[in-house]
Amino acid sequence: MIEYPSDPYIEQAPVEVTRLVEEAANRMGFVGAYEVVVPTKAGIQMAPIRQFIGSCPNPITQNLAITINPSWFMNIPYEQQLFLLSTYFVKAQHGESDIYMKMVPWLFVCISLLLALGAFIVLRKTRLNQYKLWVSIVAAIAFAIVCELCVLDAFEAKMLHYYMIRHNVHLREIVIATLGDRDAAIKACQMYDLALKDAIKDGATSLMPHKNTYAEIADALKK
Repeated sequence: MIEYPSDPYIEQAPVEVTRLVEEAANRMGFVGAYEVVVPTKAGIQMAPIRQFIGSCPNPITQNLAITINPSWFMNIPYEQQLFLLSTYFVKAQHGESDIYMKMVPWLFVCISLLLALGAFIVLRKTRLNQYKLWVSIVAAIAFAIVCELCVLDAFEAKMLHYYMIRHNVHLREIVIATLGDRDAAIKACQMYDLALKDAIKDGATSLMPHKNTYAEIADALKK
């Protein structure tokens, strides 16, 4: 573990928190450098997700940085603490996304190009073939853009969400296989889901993208 120099938004976590994180890192076999920090009041105001727990690479050191709000985290059961912490180490080892999530945007780029090409071929068989070529090209591109905005974007978002949930469930199954406590995993996800929803009700609208995500993960872990 690397100590973090304090700034106005986050500071080095206290010993009772770092001990839990070190235990999770050891249980997951994580050997990379990481930092454990706690948010200040200003840090939570800037990024409401910091009132709970989260992780991201430190943009300066590129180390894994786990942010924990002790006033929330230290009040949940030990088994759930260990599960949540372990998840971030597994995520650091396996990545935020899988190959399918990376392929989806490219798939829809190809679909858009095929729509534009198909529209161009069809338009050249209509009265537009009497006009200059660029007219058909612009019309075909406009058709593809309308299709993307009205239909394709929604399908792309659904596919990305599906693969995101699947990947996150897979990461948590790895943790469960190591820790051996599925019940704690499900309860931790349900607890986090309720905490996020309460924060959203209190005005933390930036957390809206996370709404129901952990509920879906918990439901998947039950199967």
